[in-house]
Amino acid sequence: MSIPKNHHYISQIHIKNFFNKEDGGIYLYDKNQNNLFKSNGTRNIFSEKNLNTIRLSENDLDYTSIENELNDKFEKDFNRHLETIVGFIDSHQFSTEVDSALMYFARYGVIGEFRTPDFKRRMDDAIFNGMKDIMEHAVDGLKDKFFKAFKFDEEVKYTNTNNFDELADNIIETMGEMSWVLQVPKNQEDYFLLGDFGAATVRDKINVYFNPDVKEIAYIGFPLSSKIYLHLYSTKWSKSPQESIIQILSSAHVYEINKANFMYAKKLIACENEIYLQNFIFQVRKDLGM
Repeated sequence: MSIPKNHHYISQIHIKNFFNKEDGGIYLYDKNQNNLFKSNGTRNIFSEKNLNTIRLSENDLDYTSIENELNDKFEKDFNRHLETIVGFIDSHQFSTEVDSALMYFARYGVIGEFRTPDFKRRMDDAIFNGMKDIMEHAVDGLKDKFFKAFKFDEEVKYTNTNNFDELADNIIETMGEMSWVLQVPKNQEDYFLLGDFGAATVRDKINVYFNPDVKEIAYIGFPLSSKIYLHLYSTKWSKSPQESIIQILSSAHVYEINKANFMYAKKLIACENEIYLQNFIFQVRKDLGM
């Protein structure tokens, strides 16, 4: 049995909530190429070959550990918790199940950007460039180990040292108590877009440290589906709303959220509806002078 090497930086179970079952596809827009196109499946979008592969030794590669961790801790219960949120939006009856679902999505969202190729590349470059001069003068064993860790190829592209489960717990702990806003379009012809960054985050000073310049994640925002957008705020953040609410959004408000995510995206955005995406791209390019 072959080992899957195509690794997603946005979980397929998440992407499928933007898949148009009637059309049998999902619609994508490439900002760099100014190209709108349809994908008939989710297997090869928001993914990269060997994204999560780890080098254990010279001839021993681990293709599955990170994939298994993501599935176990962040993916397998995604739709169950989404159903809880859908039910809550309909009933407005808050419960421990709703609270658990919101915390599940907080953990999923907070690691979103850490999973992307762009973030992994930037972090590896920063560590390597910051340490290479020191390691040139290290003892041979340590020096060799360091440079081998950053010897990338088509099989191993990143150091992949993050423990995502632990990372999520640590960030959520620093955020502390959270407030939330759930948003739903009023117009059934409006759709939220999914960007290639996983979830938008904002950093700010929310805790007191000896170094006054330390900033931590204070906000997480991303669409759970084409019809539900979730915002999570540390209550320690000065911009956190005073109460958690469900909001029904006008078309103009949906557009502004999608515009912000379009600008945040590195390259790709996805949408369930082709006509909405076509109209959105026309308007946003006009507004941004593109």
